[in-house]
Order: sequence, then C-alpha cells, then structure tokens
Amino acid sequence: MVPSQTTQAAQITVAYSGLYTLTLVNQCIQKKLLHRKHKQQGKVFERYGSLDMRPHDRLSMNYLEWMPVFMGPLWSLAATDTLDATSVNIAWTYVALRLLYFALIFRFGVNISGHNVPLWVSTFPGYGCLTYLLVKAFKSVF
Repeated sequence: MVPSQTTQAAQITVAYSGLYTLTLVNQCIQKKLLHRKHKQQGKVFERYGSLDMRPHDRLSMNYLEWMPVFMGPLWSLAATDTLDATSVNIAWTYVALRLLYFALIFRFGVNISGHNVPLWVSTFPGYGCLTYLLVKAFKSVF
C-alpha cells in the first residue's frame, strides 16, 4: 500500500528536518571542540570570527536557506494532490543530495572565495530537483 501524498510529504519533511538537526548538533560539537582546543593553547576562542567554524556554520545555514525553496513546492504539491511518484522520488533524491552535501563539506570544507567546485556534485543536481518541484508546483497551483 502506497502512503498518502500527505504522509509521503511528511516523511520527506521529517528526513530533511532530521538532517538539518544534525547540522545544528554538528555546530555545537565543533564549537565545544574548538573552544577546548583554544583553551589548551591559552587562546581565546572567537566563535564568530573563527575560520575553523566556517564550514560548520555554512553547512547549517545552507540547509536553512534552501529549506523554504524545498518545502514550499513539496507541500504545495501535497496540498493540491499532485505529489505523484516522480515528484516523491525527486524529493527523496534532493534529501539524499543534502546528505551528500554534508559529507562533502566534511571532506573538502568551504573555500573562502565561494568557489567550491567539489560541492557542485551535490549542488547542481539539487538545483535540478528544486526546479522540477517548483515548476510542477507552480503548474498545479496556477
């Protein structure tokens, strides 16, 4: 039995929210580790000026800034009964790409220039998923 469109959207939302929560937990852990490291070195940890925190802050903020762009179309499709199997698969693909982004940030970090080529393997396919969902939602609403 296939779950209802609302249930599927809720499952996707819970998975995405779980990943976002992991980014916040990661921030807290990294902040504590860096605070301890600086203290052992006799230095003051400047949390908001720390380049060591940049990848972890960027990870969290990236999830947050794209959340409405993802959740809006997802729930618009569910609310209009147009969240078909293809849309569900694309939404799950987007969640998987967000998980890949998490791994890529840990592996490659964030380039200060903003030119983060290693992250593109997750970013550009994610844009494709978001575009598909947004266009489909737009057509279903208007």
